[in-house]
Amino acid sequence: NSKSISEINIEAYHIVFLSGGWGAAYDFAQSDKLSSIISQAYASKTILAAVCHGPLGFIGATKPDGSALVENVKITGVTNKQLKELMVGNTPKHPEAELRKAKAKYECKSGLIDMFRSHTVVDKEHLIVTGQNQKGGIETAQNALKLLEEKVKNEYV
Repeated sequence: NSKSISEINIEAYHIVFLSGGWGAAYDFAQSDKLSSIISQAYASKTILAAVCHGPLGFIGATKPDGSALVENVKITGVTNKQLKELMVGNTPKHPEAELRKAKAKYECKSGLIDMFRSHTVVDKEHLIVTGQNQKGGIETAQNALKLLEEKVKNEYV
């Protein structure tokens, strides 16, 4: 009974969380409707969060000035190296490549074997929280809730 993306009223939400998974590589960056919703959410200062392939949902979105939403934003997502280690090369979009191309301030953790390395990035200025992969899901969600708590406190001070 999930709602269709066309039924979403972004004003009804305080946080938008885009979970990852390989399906996001096929759907998120290519969805004009999702790009529109994310652009609206950003403009209304809704907290945005995503993990793994989820940040691909930010690729087509824009800031109110028309620039790419991720441009100069601290962000992470699954790395090219992690995808190679997992033997996932045939998906149409890869977060690290797309975020770097869109001029995001991409961050990640890397080492000898990266398959399960994780990293969480909080960009307080832009109200965006991202996790490098599925292992960062809980930490990403908790940081998004902390941002919401800070935002609510600041609105009532």
